[in-house]
Amino acid sequence: MGELRTSEVVSLVYFLVLAILAWSRPAQALVRWCLTALAGSVGAVVYLASGSTSPSGVALRDWLPVVLLVLAYWAPGALVTGTHDRFERWLRTVDEWLFGSGVGRRVLHPPRFVRAVLEISYASVYPLVPLSIGVVWAAGGQAEVDRFWTTVLTAEYLCYGLLPLLPTRPPRSLEPLPSQDSPRRLNRWVLERFSNGWNTFPSGHVAGSLACGLAVTVVAPVVGAVLITMAVLIAVASVVGRYHYAADAVAGWGVAIGCFAAVRALA
Repeated sequence: MGELRTSEVVSLVYFLVLAILAWSRPAQALVRWCLTALAGSVGAVVYLASGSTSPSGVALRDWLPVVLLVLAYWAPGALVTGTHDRFERWLRTVDEWLFGSGVGRRVLHPPRFVRAVLEISYASVYPLVPLSIGVVWAAGGQAEVDRFWTTVLTAEYLCYGLLPLLPTRPPRSLEPLPSQDSPRRLNRWVLERFSNGWNTFPSGHVAGSLACGLAVTVVAPVVGAVLITMAVLIAVASVVGRYHYAADAVAGWGVAIGCFAAVRALA
C-alpha cells in the first residue's frame, strides 16, 4: 500500500461516517448492510489503487473521485425517513422574505431569454467537475490534483452528509413550476431520473461548482475565472429555477470558500 492522499482520506472518512449513521439511526437492515458494504468497497478500491505506481494506476486514483461523488450523492438518501418540517419551514420563510415583494417576485420570473440561460447554466454543473479535474490534471501535477479533490470532495461531502440530519423537499415540488422551456424540461428530465428526490442544504451543486472554480484558479487563473462565473450562474439558476432555496445557495458558497481557504492554508 502506498501513502494515502488527503483527498482519499476524506473519502474514506465520509463513507465510514455514513455506515456509522446507518447503524446509529432508524434504518432498514438492508440499508445498513448496503451502506456498510459500500464503505468497505470504497476502502478496498482506494487501498488497492494507492499501491499502484503504474501510469494507469495513478490515472485511476486521479479520476476515481468522479465516481465517488456520484455514490456520495446517492447514499445519504437511503437514510432519510421523513422531512425535517421545522427546518423546511425556515427555508421557505427566508425565501418568502426575500421574494415576497414585487421586486423579489420579478427576480423569480425573469425574461424568457434570461431564464433559458440560467437553465442551461444549471445543466452545465454535470460536466463541470470532469472538465475542472481535466484542467488541473493537465497543468497542475499530482500535488494540485490532490488539493483539487480535497477541496471539492470536502465541500460536496459536507453538503451531502447533512441530508439525513436536515432532509427537506425541494421548492420545485412545493410551488407552481416556472415556464417549461426546453432547457427546463431537460433539467427536470435529469432530476426525475437521477436525483435522490431530496433537497440538500447546503446546495451540493453550488458548493461543488464554486469549489471547482476556486481550485482551478491556482493552476489556470483564466479558466478558473470562467468557472467561477459559471458557478455564480449555477447558484442563481438553482434559486430562480426553484431547484434550491436561497439559503441553500448562500450556504453552498460559504462551504466552498471555507474548504478552499482551509486547503490552501495547509498547502
